[in-house]
Parts: sequence; C-alpha cells; structure tokens
Amino acid sequence: MDQTKGEPARAQGLVARANQRTPEKEGEYPGLPRDHLQVDPTVTRHGLPAGKLACTAKHFAGYSAPVAGINLAPSSIGEREMRDTHLPRFRMAVRDAGIYAVMPSYNEVDGVPAHANRWLLHQILREEWQFEGVVFSDYAGIMMLDHFHHTASSAKEAALQALQAGVDVEAPFPWGYAQLKELLDEGRVTEAMIDRAVSRILRIKFMMGLFEKPYIDPARVREAVRTPEHLKLAREVAEESIVLLKNEGGLLPLDPKRLKSIAVIGPNAHQVQFGDYSPTRSNQHGVTVLQGIREVAGKELQIRYAKGCDITGNDRSGFDEAILAASQSDLVILVMVHGRPYAIAWEKAHLPAILETWYPGEEGGRAVANILFGITNPSGRLSMSIPQSVGHVPVYYSHKPSGRGYYRDPGSPEKPGHDYVFASTEPLFSFGYGLSYTTFRYDDLQVERDRYRGFPAPPHQRGRGG
Repeated sequence: MDQTKGEPARAQGLVARANQRTPEKEGEYPGLPRDHLQVDPTVTRHGLPAGKLACTAKHFAGYSAPVAGINLAPSSIGEREMRDTHLPRFRMAVRDAGIYAVMPSYNEVDGVPAHANRWLLHQILREEWQFEGVVFSDYAGIMMLDHFHHTASSAKEAALQALQAGVDVEAPFPWGYAQLKELLDEGRVTEAMIDRAVSRILRIKFMMGLFEKPYIDPARVREAVRTPEHLKLAREVAEESIVLLKNEGGLLPLDPKRLKSIAVIGPNAHQVQFGDYSPTRSNQHGVTVLQGIREVAGKELQIRYAKGCDITGNDRSGFDEAILAASQSDLVILVMVHGRPYAIAWEKAHLPAILETWYPGEEGGRAVANILFGITNPSGRLSMSIPQSVGHVPVYYSHKPSGRGYYRDPGSPEKPGHDYVFASTEPLFSFGYGLSYTTFRYDDLQVERDRYRGFPAPPHQRGRGG
C-alpha cells in the first residue's frame, strides 16, 4: 500500500512526506488519537523511500498525552513513561526502518519544548539510536519557542536553542535560522554546527536523486495519479478500516428489495472526507456516501437527502428538512465520519446500528455503501478505545492493574459505585472491538501463562453467515 502511495506523490514532485505519524502507544492513544496512523514503521525500508519518498516520523515525542487533551499543551511525562510508552515506536522507525527524517512535536515535554530539547533530539535520537537523518522542524515550531513557549526572547535566541538541540531544518521558512550568520559572527554558534546540519540535508537529497534528476516529467503525472489500481486500493483500505459497532437484530446488511425509502442525512453525507491537511475538499476528487448509496441501491429505492447542518456552526435552519426526511424513512443507522473517538453512550442506547468509518477518503462513499448493503462484510476492529464520557478520558486497554479501580462495581444513580460513583470504569467500546455479518465460535482455546504470546496450538474456528 505504501509503495502505491509513493508512486503518485513522487510523480508530482513530492520528495519528503511529513505525515508518517508514528504511533506512540502500543495499540492506541490515551490523549490525541486524531489522524495518527497505525503503521508499521518498516514500510519506510520496504515501501516508500527506495527512491520514492523520504518519510518523516512525527511528532517526536509525547505529543499524544497533553494536559487536558489540548492540542500543543504540555506533556507531563517522566523518563520512565517516555521510554516505556512513547519512544518504542519511534525507535523502531529509526533503528529498524531507517527513517529519513524526524519532526519534533509542538509541545513541551517534562518542561522543555521539543524543538529545544537536546535530551530528545541529540542524546536519545543521535547518540542512543544512531540516527543519521534530518531533524525537520514542524510548521513554525522554532518560532513558537519565542511566541508560544516563551523560552526565547527573539528570533536569534529561538534559533540558538533549536540548533543546539539538534534541529537541522526550519519550516516553513527561515525565521530564526535567518539569524544564524549573526549568531556565527557573535561566536555563539560555530561553522561546524551549521555544516553538520547542512550535510544531513544534502545527504538526503543525494539519496533521493535530486541532483541527478531535479525535475518531474509532467507526462508521468496522469499515468501515475488516481489510476484504477489506486482507486481500487483506496476502496479496499476504506472497507477494511470501517468498524461495525452495533447491529441490533441483524438490521444490517440492508436489502433494497425490502425497503421503500431511506434518508441520507448529515453534513458528511454528501462531502468527501479526505482527512486533515488534504489539498482538496472537492467532491470531484472522490465519492460521497450519498453517491455510493445511490450507486449500490439502484433506482427502485427512493433516497432522500438532507444536509441538516454544517459540520461546524450553530445554524439549525436545515433541521426541519432533515426531520421530515427521517420521518419518511424505514429505519435509522448512524454512520460516523470523523477523526477521533466520540462519547456516544446515548447513541449506543437508542440507535439500532452504528458504523464507524473514520475519514474514509476518496473511495469512502463506495466503501460505506458496500458495507451497508452487504457487498462487503465488515472486518475492521477499533484501534483505540471509545470512552463512555469525556470524564472517562483517558481510557485505553494497556492500563496498569490498578487502572480500572479496585472494586470494579459499576455505579448508577440507583446504586452508587466505589470507583466511579455513577458509571462503570470500562470503555463504551474496547480496543479491538468490531462486529461482522458472520458469527464465529472458537473452540479449544489454550493459553500458556509462562509465554508472552502463548498459543501452542491454533484454536478451532467455525463461521456462520455470508
């Protein structure tokens, strides 16, 4: 898959890929799961670079555990937790995969901003892991040392902190690093420090062949971008990522012959969602859920569409149209299109079917429709736990033995508990959860306690359904 992603990007002249976000926690994220990919870091060796793209692992490090879950907020992480929980995946990307670049995070870690953190960027990354690639600043990350973190009082001071910590490239433009000549003249930095950063940048450019072939071939773009193979892969990836969270009474899959009318309602119903940082939001570059349903359902089934409201904002003028469309339809299914887990306890209690689609991408509309109408059997599993409420955050599967309380008795208004007074400590949907249209039964399960992953013999598996 990553090889396929690299080809069209390189054909258009993209050399460095800076959104290879590296999972910081084994399996899921306690703080900010939005847009973090569950990727195998070894794709950088076996897939993307190999003359395709120079991948950047980000955000280094502790970015997924900010105070109060606020983006860019400080991360109060000690060295033990940092090494045990947040650094292992980055180490895999550096040591096992040979990643080309690393991007520091915006946040401060244990009191020191990552862009000025020599312990992270030099001691761990360079000395312990022997990283030879480029440390590439996040967008305005060096500027934030002055404007946001206030550890520097000027562009010159911010540049000094970043260069001493080990940042080689400033993005998006040289704001602080434009002052390096003056710092050099003052004797506060040396030519060796600057040469070291420049040599790392040039090394990557040589490895990517930019000096031998600096320009793209425009004729190659049409041949390499959005080919039938790429679109097929995009649909398959979306289908395999979709998670069926609830299917009361076997409501899904839908049978068009048994339905008279369905309503497709919501601001994401007729909007392709490529995810954050996408260069386009145009429906011309993808298939919406509404379009996918119309393709699969055929002309015999009446389909009503109502936007209802915008994704953001307080305009409710479209509510009446949406309510009318819903009242004329046969059933209600919640299709969630978003980038992070929501607390959906009410929805779980009151709606018969829930489908989690994340940001399904350019072929997402067809993927969702194929799942809804049974052309594809849902097989996705949650890569993170979904909390019962905001008050349950953080909730994740790899908690300590004491992490779910001592008494383990769910509380309620009628019978208060001892852990949470009015709720259970368990997540609403656990990591790894996901339903299917097929039922399975496992027999003869055996686990050896003295082995980390001990299944001495595979269990017998029996499946029912299509």
